[in-house]
Amino acid sequence: MKLRRLVSLVLFLSFLVLVLTSIVLYVTPQGRVAFWADWRLLGFDKEQWGNLHINLGLLFLVTGIWHTVYNWRPILTYMGKTASKVGRSSGREFWLASVICLVFVAGTLFELPLLSFPLHLNAKIKDRAALDYGMPPYGHAELSTLQEFTLRTKLDIDKSLERLQDGGIVVAGKKQTLLAIAKANQTSPQKIFQIMRPKSEAAGLPEFPPPGFGRLTLVEISEVYKDSLPRLLQSLKEAGIESDGQQKFMELAQTHNRQPSELYKLLQK
Repeated sequence: MKLRRLVSLVLFLSFLVLVLTSIVLYVTPQGRVAFWADWRLLGFDKEQWGNLHINLGLLFLVTGIWHTVYNWRPILTYMGKTASKVGRSSGREFWLASVICLVFVAGTLFELPLLSFPLHLNAKIKDRAALDYGMPPYGHAELSTLQEFTLRTKLDIDKSLERLQDGGIVVAGKKQTLLAIAKANQTSPQKIFQIMRPKSEAAGLPEFPPPGFGRLTLVEISEVYKDSLPRLLQSLKEAGIESDGQQKFMELAQTHNRQPSELYKLLQK
């Protein structure tokens, strides 16, 4: 087997896998949501897909460099062997390719409409996933020990342990993380929290706004936290803030010159 042919095949196959992992990572929920709800696709979680993307990207990079070095002379021939040929056909193609790449770089950095569309679409997909899978009470809550988690969510730890035991959840101790408890019981940190939480507290806004809250509309907030939309709108109306529920929380705060924390307290009333 020729080494050149082997490297070319590896380069091509790693490229195909990179396309797949890029698409998957484009549509995966935000990390805080994916880890909280134990999101998976084809049996792999977000971290595993990310690891695949990194290692296959490294393989693609190494074989791509080898392929480029091995074919350096044909590449130079195509681009133009010397600077004196820059004005000729191959030189013009080189500069056109460079301009296209620069347009994509600049357009992305400066958020030009055409190139910012994929980024905005990506944000919408991830925000939708947050509605479908639910958000943790705070960032990376799954990494907190049971003791820390109950303290931050104002739950009684002894009663929480009782509810977990009644729900058939095995817990090694108060120092065990929610993620470890979830994995040991083949469930998600989100389900663990749902079992720990009293039924009377199963709905309503948490004490502090969780990560990503500012990108949600009031309609979405009512859906995620099982809170009444009319109640949310009425709470704002009593403070002189009119809303149809379609504006994002952060934009609503900016429109009415209010701090997001102040607006959040109004919603909790």
